[in-house]
Amino acid sequence: MSKEYKVFVYGTLRKGDVRNGVLQEMQELGQAEFIKDATTYGIYKMVDVGAFPGIVDGGSTSIVGEIWEIDKYTKQYLDLMEGVPLLYQDKPIQIEDEKDVFAYFLVSHKGYPEIKSGDWFKK
Repeated sequence: MSKEYKVFVYGTLRKGDVRNGVLQEMQELGQAEFIKDATTYGIYKMVDVGAFPGIVDGGSTSIVGEIWEIDKYTKQYLDLMEGVPLLYQDKPIQIEDEKDVFAYFLVSHKGYPEIKSGDWFKK
């Protein structure tokens, strides 16, 4: 299958966290490929939802994460896993030295504490 999408993951889907196994399994099947570690421009805000983070537009933080290329099936699976469109929505994200990358943005972030570092692993 062709990898049609580039996704920026910044929380539990990152290497070393609980949901990364999904991307690792898809990689073994040839449906996902790790591209590189990446950082966004400093125009976002990361919040701590509890067991996972979320990002929103309108902050001044650079978000730390990874870029993966994924196929259509993996995108559909991630959409379900991330609760699109009720909990998250997928939209373009601005990454240094990258184009045409999307990320999962939290739909509602009111009341959640900010993660000022922009790095889920250093909250």
